[in-house]
Amino acid sequence: MSKINISKQSEKMTCNICCDSENISNTLCNCSGEICVKCINNIITLKGIDNNPINNTNLEVNNSYILEYICPFCKKNNHNVFDHIKSLKNNEFNKIISDKIDIYNKDYRLNTDNQIIDLEDNIYELETNIENLEKVIQKDKQYLSFVEEKYESTQYIAMQKEDENNKLSEENKKLKLIIDNLQNKTESETKINESVTEITNNISDIIIKNTYHCNICNKTINKNSKYSHLKSQKHLKLCN
Repeated sequence: MSKINISKQSEKMTCNICCDSENISNTLCNCSGEICVKCINNIITLKGIDNNPINNTNLEVNNSYILEYICPFCKKNNHNVFDHIKSLKNNEFNKIISDKIDIYNKDYRLNTDNQIIDLEDNIYELETNIENLEKVIQKDKQYLSFVEEKYESTQYIAMQKEDENNKLSEENKKLKLIIDNLQNKTESETKINESVTEITNNISDIIIKNTYHCNICNKTINKNSKYSHLKSQKHLKLCN
């Protein structure tokens, strides 16, 4: 792409992007490429420092959001848009801000929905792991009970048969070691189960905070859609 597009006949500058010859601006970056106001408005984006949606009717002026752009000529990221913004008319300024907020909120809602889907998948996987752990714990408990019964039996036999005491004593040591290992394993698996349950509860709390359940419609929706749902014809009809 040439830096300056100049007609040999008219010697008139045109936008290097849309070829418009009107409203050429030189306020973009420090590049020598020519760009019109419309194209500048298109490449400017709104970036949120905090992961929160924006209310169009109550946009606070603070350091939580910035306007920025990637220069189409030198590809540098830049947020020095003041010279361009101050040159816009009121209606042009309001339109660009409104459009950027709508795009930002749409991306935020999409990202939130994707996070909820990922969290639900994680909960399902964790619940499956919990069920498998519970089965393993139950199986180990049954085996532990069997070994304990055998241990008690060998203790009784050892008391009754002194001549076999040495052999039974060795067997008892081995069985005791198995019991200790099984007990340690059972305790460890129980702690893992408790940790997984705690994680599941925390994830469930996150999902609840991001959703709203309408008791009238018996429907769970994204909290950002609560106001639209309450105003919907279906909801209002059920309320009546």
